[in-house]
Amino acid sequence: MLLFAETDPDDVAGVVLIDSSHPRQDEALAEIPGLVAIAEKDAAGVEAMAARAEVGVIGAEDVLALAPRGLPLALRYQWAALFAQPHSLAETTPAHELQELGLTPEDADRFDAIWTELQQDHANRSADSRLIVAENSTHSIYLDEPDIVVQAIRDLTRTG
Repeated sequence: MLLFAETDPDDVAGVVLIDSSHPRQDEALAEIPGLVAIAEKDAAGVEAMAARAEVGVIGAEDVLALAPRGLPLALRYQWAALFAQPHSLAETTPAHELQELGLTPEDADRFDAIWTELQQDHANRSADSRLIVAENSTHSIYLDEPDIVVQAIRDLTRTG
């Protein structure tokens, strides 16, 4: 999406990034060894699930617990059915709260600093941008604080 926006700026009014990944995040977060070990373990688990899904051993009910909280049950099942597809499992690492990962408070602080730096780098791609922090959200900002997302989109479309 960012590549399209950079190569075809006349076709893009603006971009709203929501807790987005960054091209350099793996390199930047490698400073936190505990986080690297957990990411590798998660990736191995996801690869194993993808392999099981490819042979029909895993279904939506197996990943339902990973669905974003706050979705109505019917939408959680739809999310799980999409997530249980081999191509989704191979490309997706489940998000975890830092406290659940067994990292030190210093690791958590360093993660937050690096993440903020990466998000600010995204914002710096444009002279007309804002970095909005959803203070009361998990990884699912669109569910936890949807008004922030809606307002960002409205602000962009008013000025774009």
